Amino acid sequence: MRHRFRQVRISALHERPASLAVAAALALLLAAPGAASAQTIISNPIFFADGTLLGGNQKALSFSMGSSAYQLTDVRLLLRKNGGTPVARVEIREDTGGPDPGNTVLSSLTTSGTLGSGFSVLSFAPTAPFTLAANTKYWLAVYNSASSGSFNWALSNTPSGAGASFGEARLRSSAGVWTESDVINQFHIRGTVLSPAPTVPEPVSLALFAPGLAVLGLLKRRTRNKPPAVGAEE
Repeated sequence: MRHRFRQVRISALHERPASLAVAAALALLLAAPGAASAQTIISNPIFFADGTLLGGNQKALSFSMGSSAYQLTDVRLLLRKNGGTPVARVEIREDTGGPDPGNTVLSSLTTSGTLGSGFSVLSFAPTAPFTLAANTKYWLAVYNSASSGSFNWALSNTPSGAGASFGEARLRSSAGVWTESDVINQFHIRGTVLSPAPTVPEPVSLALFAPGLAVLGLLKRRTRNKPPAVGAEE
């Protein structure tokens, strides 16, 4: 599916020029503190416009993991309050094989940050440890969990990363109907790659390895008991 960036006024998208403050926020996106071993799984740290206005609706973006599994560290979003007292909610949801996100929430993420009147990067951490499995598709869902207010989720370009590939975008109306969206929002998913399990030697390998150690020990004892040659350095 080809994604296009255009100005739409369906109470879901408004566009404005990027400001220096937003550029500075994005510059700090990758430099913000976090787990020392955390790596970027997938990201698109480029700001285009205000993006999606989230009030009573929801936005979801899908991504598919590559050959490595990751322990989810955090999700960073560029958001700003539009009005009222909104509360940004972030979830990782299952994929059921259809065009829409599944209803099962696999991981809920919260932030200690506050939505402000200007765009700022908020970091959302999972409330419980969660593993993004290899070769698995997920949905990143974002919405306002408060009964009033709204906030903007910044518009960006197609995400990329070493750990996952981007899929599609869907918008859910306040009536609960999901539709295709041509607006890709800014997000930055980080995690710790899970190391492969240590290799345990097979019994045959141990059988071959043990006699070798015995031979080395014998040679070492013979060398220790041999009288030094004339002129040899001790």
